[in-house]
Amino acid sequence: MIGILPAELVLRIFSYLPLQSLGSARLVSRSWNEFFVTNQCTIYHEAAVLHKFVNCIDVPLTEVRETYARGSLKDASGWYEYCRRCLPMSRDVSSLEPVIRSIFLDPSTNLRTVSTKVVRQQLLEAVPFIATELIQPKRSQVDEAIVRVFYQASALLGGEAYAS
Repeated sequence: MIGILPAELVLRIFSYLPLQSLGSARLVSRSWNEFFVTNQCTIYHEAAVLHKFVNCIDVPLTEVRETYARGSLKDASGWYEYCRRCLPMSRDVSSLEPVIRSIFLDPSTNLRTVSTKVVRQQLLEAVPFIATELIQPKRSQVDEAIVRVFYQASALLGGEAYAS
């Protein structure tokens, strides 16, 4: 298929595949893998849009890194790496803990007055694509993770903490 169809059409077809299927498609043959290597930036940029990790295709990776300056997304080397890091966050609350930890360890965060509501809001700002897919349906699990990381962070900083 890859050798027969124009590259633009193949890229368009791949833009509708979820990340897991893209990984499988690379394994089909050597020519498919070479196509992926050659077009990795475009393929995974489209995947970021499909999975709602970014709002639109016009957003460059440099802007995404600046927007999500907290946690593990800020130093993603390319769209593939960005998608690879975002996918677990879109599924599993525990994968949000490094981002929550960075919120608590931020010098501007007052551990004596912070609340789960404030941290949830900062979490939505740091990683907006997770808003409806993870935080709302799993709010109690997110709050438990916030409290757990809060106590870990306050112990690291050597202070007493009060979670609300």
